[in-house]
Order: sequence, then C-alpha cells, then structure tokens
Amino acid sequence: MDMRMPVMDGYEATREIRDRERRSGGEGEGERGREFPASCARTVIIALTASAFEEQKATILAAGCDDLIRKPFREQVLFEKIAQHLGVRYLYAQQQPEVKPAQENYPQASLSIQFSQLSTIMSAQWLAQLRQAALEVDGDRIEQLVEQIPETHSVLAEGITDLVRRFCFDEILEMTEKWQK
Repeated sequence: MDMRMPVMDGYEATREIRDRERRSGGEGEGERGREFPASCARTVIIALTASAFEEQKATILAAGCDDLIRKPFREQVLFEKIAQHLGVRYLYAQQQPEVKPAQENYPQASLSIQFSQLSTIMSAQWLAQLRQAALEVDGDRIEQLVEQIPETHSVLAEGITDLVRRFCFDEILEMTEKWQK
C-alpha cells in the first residue's frame, strides 16, 4: 500500500479495509452485494513509504498495516516481505547452461580453412550476395544465404551464423573481400 496517494492516502485506505473486515465479521453484504466471505483471511497490507523517520513506522502500523518497506526498494525486499507474511515459497526457473559461441565450439583454424574453401563450395553470385548483405548489415538475408550451404559444410554455415549473431558483419566482409577482387 503506497502511503501517499492522491484522493485517498494509504492510511485512509488501510483503515477502510480494516473497517470493512471488522464490519463483515468474515461475511456480510456490502456496497457491491458482497464484502468478505467467511473463508477470506485477514488482508495483509505492506506499506510503501518514502519517509525515513522511525516514528512514522508506529503511525503506519497503528493505521492497520502489517509491515512497511521504505522507498526506494529492491523488488527482492518486496518478495521477502510477501513470503514472510503469507508463507509463500518461490520456485525459480532453472538457468539454462551457458552455450559457448560457435567460435569456441570449433577450432578457429578449421573455420578459417572452411572460409578459404567457400569459393569452391558456393558460386561467385552467392559470394557477391553474401558480401552485399554484409555491407547492408542484413542478418536475415545472410541467414537465407547460409541455408543454401550444403549440409556437408555445416561448420562453415554455423560459423557464418555465429558471426551474424555477434553482429560481426565486418568479418564477413573481410572473408568475402578476397573473392571480390
């Protein structure tokens, strides 16, 4: 609950929530036809405040808040307070193992040999298109061209794809430069 809000501040909103809980006694009719059903637990209210004064804490707790967090706050602090008051536990997705870039998966020398053989594998027109796509920094076009590389040269295809992923268009230009002359 933000303690400083326009129209109705957090103190007033908290008092209103607590009053409705008391009036309903766990169940009852309210303005919209229903207030709080008997199965509802007491609402946990965690105050958010920019106040640095310790005496403000007593006022906030007296208004009906269960705890407070001072602004600015890290989201981890909020999650810890929620866990503390509601007894929740968080399940976090497991991090995926880090995938090394293609240049680390394949020996650089092997990739260089593959690049040097590119002119014997692909046509001059294909090489010109690859160079033009690199000049235009057109990763999508380069990926389309890479799909045309025969599967027997997958190391070469993966090497070029890795260069595109790492935005190394200058290296593709250098690679195609010797065939442009």
